[in-house]
Amino acid sequence: SCLEAHAKLSQPLCRVDASQGPGVSLHCFHCGSAACMAACPTGEIYRDGPTGAVLMTGTSCIGCRACVAACPFGMIVWDANRGVATKCDLCVDRLRLGQQPACVAGCPTGSLSMPEAPEMMRRKRELAVRTTLAGWDTTAAVSLFDFQAGKAKSP
Repeated sequence: SCLEAHAKLSQPLCRVDASQGPGVSLHCFHCGSAACMAACPTGEIYRDGPTGAVLMTGTSCIGCRACVAACPFGMIVWDANRGVATKCDLCVDRLRLGQQPACVAGCPTGSLSMPEAPEMMRRKRELAVRTTLAGWDTTAAVSLFDFQAGKAKSP
């Protein structure tokens, strides 16, 4: 559904994870204090007033990937085909028409919904962090420091 709604994309901007029960759509969280927006040197990333969505203008990305590195949830992706960073826009054009995002509207089981509750957002953030961390190289783990014993613990 995401690719149908956004013809210019080469990959969907959300993933659905059902490992913890009902499907959870992992996509940009449109954070209140968006690190990607702060990291962007060109002002490419901005907040849409009417919807509150964090959006990209699509015209001034210079390919520095600062927003990709700044997103604590790994939800901004590099589109190698277009040479720009990209992220979920919550299908803002659909929202403005009173419609649901394409992923929600196109979910074949009806298990995705537009989350309103803070608890759902907390669950999504935790799942995104776990998903991101699962892809990291754990052999490069840094030892934790045990302040009571005064020495490093093994990871």
